[in-house]
Order: sequence, then structure tokens, then C-alpha cells
Amino acid sequence: MKRHDSQAGLTLTPASSPLALGSGVERSGAVVYAAKGGESAVSLRPRANGVKEDIVLTRPLGDKLVFEWTLGLEQGLEARLDGQGNVNVYGASNYLWGDVQVSDDKSRGLLEKARRNAPKDQLLYRIPAPEVRQATGTMAAGAASFELRGSRLTLRASGLSRLAYP
Repeated sequence: MKRHDSQAGLTLTPASSPLALGSGVERSGAVVYAAKGGESAVSLRPRANGVKEDIVLTRPLGDKLVFEWTLGLEQGLEARLDGQGNVNVYGASNYLWGDVQVSDDKSRGLLEKARRNAPKDQLLYRIPAPEVRQATGTMAAGAASFELRGSRLTLRASGLSRLAYP
């Protein structure tokens, strides 16, 4: 994924999941990957600012679930967890990423070095903290959180057996 005003992007690649999902099917503007037994699904819905991913359970699949992704960041980007549980991806200030014209290898090298060494203080992307909603629509506070270790992004959910399901 890349922003319209940035040359640096990111990728999220699934690394492990407790769900055995089938092929994706388009439903109401989303791509839905459902489990054969119907107990779970993953829905990906395009939005103006990215892609919304929902993991849907129709019954508890245990009290705890762990999902992992590999977070791929292009050179010059850095990911950090904030105090609200969001994963924020920062890069150098926009003036280094704009449409900069360079005419020789020396200038190109200097620009790449400046991008690599500049403070990563410009928020470019945010992966919102995970939310767990019950069948009633109420939030299950504290039921899920992210961990970020290097390029590994882990979502841990717990207390799932006590929640209301459809």
C-alpha cells in the first residue's frame, strides 16, 4: 500500500492464523474468506484511506486466538506501537519524499542517504488497535491487542469464550 503523497509503502503478509479459510468471494463490496464450517470468516473492505479487515467468529474457537503478519516496510520507514495500541508507521518529513528530480548518481546517493538518516517523525500510516465486538455490538474492552517485534505483527485475543456470539 502506498499513499498518494509518498513514495514509501508497506505490506502486511499473513504469517499464521488459527482459521482455515476458503477462497475469497465478493459480497456487498467486500472480499470475504469464509471457513468451510461457517464458524469464521475474514472480510476485507476497501476504504478511501486503506483496507478494513474484520475477523468474524460465529462461535468461540477457544478462549485465546493469535494471528500473525509480517510487516514489510520500504526503506526509510519505521513502525511503532503507540499508547492506544495502534501501529503507527513513520517516515522522514514529506519534503524528502516529494517528487524530487535528481540528475546524477551523486545527488541520488545524497538524497537516499538523507532519507535513510532523517528523523522518522512524519506519521504516514496507522493500523488501528484491534477491537472485539460482541453480537450485541458492544465492545469487549481489553480483549485484543497488538505486539510488534521487528517485522512481526501479532494480534492476541483472549477471553473469547465468555463473549456473546450470534
